[in-house]
Amino acid sequence: MKLPLHAGRGHRARMMLAVALLVLAAGCGGGDDESAVLADTATEPATPATTTDAYAATADGQDPEPPPDPSTPPPAAVPATAIAPLRLVPFGDSMTAGLDPSGQPPGTAIYESYRGALYRALAIDGREVDFLGRHKLLERLGGDPDHEGHPGRTIGDSPTVGDILDGAPTLFTQVPAILAITPAPDVIVMAFGWNSVNFRQTGPQDYRRIVRYLQQRLPETTLLLATLSPASGMSEAQTAAAIPFYQPFNEMARALAGADAKDRLILADLAAGGFDADDYRGPTSAGFVEVHWSAVGAERAARILHDALGQAGLAR
Repeated sequence: MKLPLHAGRGHRARMMLAVALLVLAAGCGGGDDESAVLADTATEPATPATTTDAYAATADGQDPEPPPDPSTPPPAAVPATAIAPLRLVPFGDSMTAGLDPSGQPPGTAIYESYRGALYRALAIDGREVDFLGRHKLLERLGGDPDHEGHPGRTIGDSPTVGDILDGAPTLFTQVPAILAITPAPDVIVMAFGWNSVNFRQTGPQDYRRIVRYLQQRLPETTLLLATLSPASGMSEAQTAAAIPFYQPFNEMARALAGADAKDRLILADLAAGGFDADDYRGPTSAGFVEVHWSAVGAERAARILHDALGQAGLAR
């Protein structure tokens, strides 16, 4: 290499040193091997793996669920478990049966049963109800007319004079028909006692006996014990003063229902229900103590019975 003549002495010295270094580098061997080593040790930047494979393993090594097939319809919703109908036996006397106006002499004072109003109240709850019994009466009230209402009957296992004259058995002798119901009822409404209070001095004891009898033989059935509503135009205290066995009967029902909640005995306290004269049928014969309900009174009784079922979790 020929250096320019006009270059200064220092500049020419630096240029000569650079040329010497280039000559020395060109004469050294192993350049290719070193390049190979450098190439082998070089690290390329990692390229993130990409995949469209829906079945690729997940980070924990588990296979994911396959993607949904858009052509497959969604699974049908599982229906909620259906609630079985409430199986209920209306059991009692004329307060349960009511009086059908058809075939009655003109001017007969009609009395009503609580059954129609109770059925409607339970239907409003949205609960299917099945009333049970061998008799059908008061279909005009709507709902289910089946019942075990026996007008004029007392409770005891031996008939009174009134029972014999009417040619009908007592309420106690009707129990086997209830026990024969299959499957067993969920509830028995026990709304009776006035005939026993009026005609049997053993009314409270008979009531306790029939309750215990049913309780022992139907341990999974709830017994709804109804006290006796006062007589027409009387308070509970006035009725108790006029009819000696009225208060002991109601006290027996309250004691049985309050003894133990596990006994499946619940109370519908009609005696404390605030009944007044409009709640009873009329007019009746002079000197006759009226205990039968008008349509208004039957509605009131049904509300009390319904509320008792609600407190037991059998109605809303």
